[in-house]
Amino acid sequence: MKTYQETKPKTPAELLYIEVIKKAFSDVFNLGNASEQHQKLLQSQAKTWFNEHNKDFRLICEYAGTEPEYIIRIYDNLMYNYNSGKITKEKLKFGISRLELKI
Repeated sequence: MKTYQETKPKTPAELLYIEVIKKAFSDVFNLGNASEQHQKLLQSQAKTWFNEHNKDFRLICEYAGTEPEYIIRIYDNLMYNYNSGKITKEKLKFGISRLELKI
């Protein structure tokens, strides 16, 4: 049986690190305003960053108050749904903008 658990409010520091994760999501899906060449570099770096074995990724997740495995599941889910056309770029932007509600 699934039970309801209240989540504790995020600290300002945790919210800051959640913004770092959100920025990486925006970069990996090319949602930024950078030039095309720079955006491709950001996308490549973000794809490399989303890796459970990347110590920087693990540290940011810890500081954000979440588990790296959970963020990877969100990443895989968004990537699959976006690439298969199940969600639009606008829905993707909306979901990423509200990521702190999922963490």
